Amino acid sequence: MTAGAEAEEPDALNALGRRLGERGDAAMAIALQLHALRRAPDHARARNDLIAARAAIVAPAAARALLDAALEHEPDLAVHHRAVGSLQRFVGMERIALTLTAAVRADPSFAPAHAALANIAAREGDRGKAMRGYALAVMLDWEFADAHLALAQLYDTAGQTRDAERHFAEALARKQRYVSRAPFAVRRALVLKTPGSFLANALFDFALDANRTDLDALYITAAVDALPPAGTYDVLINAMAATEQHAPTIERCRRLLAAAGAVAINDPARLHGVRRTELPATLRNVPGCVTPAMRRLTRAQLQARSFGDDLAFPLLVRPVDTQRGDGLERVDEPAALDAYLARSDAAAFAVSRFVEYRDADGWYRKYRVMVIDGVPYPYHLAISPDWLVHYWRVSPLMREHAWMRAAEERFLADPAAVFPTWHTTFAAMAAAIGLEVFGVDCACDRDGRVLVFECDPAAFAHAHTDVDGVFAYKYRYVPRIFAAFDALLDARRRR
Repeated sequence: MTAGAEAEEPDALNALGRRLGERGDAAMAIALQLHALRRAPDHARARNDLIAARAAIVAPAAARALLDAALEHEPDLAVHHRAVGSLQRFVGMERIALTLTAAVRADPSFAPAHAALANIAAREGDRGKAMRGYALAVMLDWEFADAHLALAQLYDTAGQTRDAERHFAEALARKQRYVSRAPFAVRRALVLKTPGSFLANALFDFALDANRTDLDALYITAAVDALPPAGTYDVLINAMAATEQHAPTIERCRRLLAAAGAVAINDPARLHGVRRTELPATLRNVPGCVTPAMRRLTRAQLQARSFGDDLAFPLLVRPVDTQRGDGLERVDEPAALDAYLARSDAAAFAVSRFVEYRDADGWYRKYRVMVIDGVPYPYHLAISPDWLVHYWRVSPLMREHAWMRAAEERFLADPAAVFPTWHTTFAAMAAAIGLEVFGVDCACDRDGRVLVFECDPAAFAHAHTDVDGVFAYKYRYVPRIFAAFDALLDARRRR
């Protein structure tokens, strides 16, 4: 059962709950009767069936004690706001799962135990089971904000946008700050976020050790009229991406920081300069770097061919604020542009001149560099026969070809061999941008310059896949990024 039941009629919910109760699924029977009563508080049959279903609750105190025992072993099981995929297995997890299963047998209505089991399912990589577990938890306790947030993130990564938005709203209507609880953490970071999809914020959960750093999340909504007291955290981090859609939230965050006299890593006041359409001006005077001209154009401007003097076919066109290549196409002539506009319902677009960056051997190479506190770190190299290069798209091809992996490993080991002005260009880029943490997606043009496609403070860096497989060489290099981020937090905390 998922949150899709919210669209059903109370009579249908009641009938389904009664049937599931007869089959022995007490937790779902209780959840469905509660959900029917939320939709129709005077539903007498659902009220009576709820009383019958609750007969399966035999030992609520024992259920609480079992959950407490599980959380004593692993307090992180009560933390549900972390990014999907960032949760790790822990020693004794199978035994703790049995403890939690015993808890829900003792009290099938105990939402925190169901949420903890869903947390374990997420650690096992079973997102479907995690989604079902969190959906059950919120149906049992509609005020359970943390479970709503976890469910929203699961729906979001599954592409179920409407369900994600609904549960984000339910979560953030109840609370805005979500707290971690690692018993041996040496610092507490407060991460400032904008409500929205997982692409709207940087995923710092993948870059920091949850045992050393408590990552609290504060969603900046209209309900947040001040930052928490400084004594409740050691360091502030702004996680918001530079998007038009979230510009009001970014501005609100800037005002909150100014009112508190606080300074955050990745100052939201500097985000405007890394928007795709602003980036060429931001990096104009950076030596060894070139950024293709890009403009924000409306549908009407594109239809009227009002590009400006610095743009000409072939063009790259994408809806404003999109990521991962969504809606991005190359159009070589006017008829292709008209066909693109006919397929898209967007009102505004980011438009740039296409720059041919294919290497002499016929392959396109796109590099990602993470810049931490002014220092560049190579993160990956994606190689493709096509100009639209994303690492997730080409991973199967690179898994197949050893020469591609060897090229990536050489880049990780010696990035200056690819970019002759490696240190000076990226340091100057960091100074011009003014952010402490961001990723650069780029290529090397035929003059050896850094051809910049994007500078993104929400760029994704992780080390969670293929530890022992053909990409294992990455684990000699990628952890340097996380160590640098760790050092940045320590330096900021001391300051």
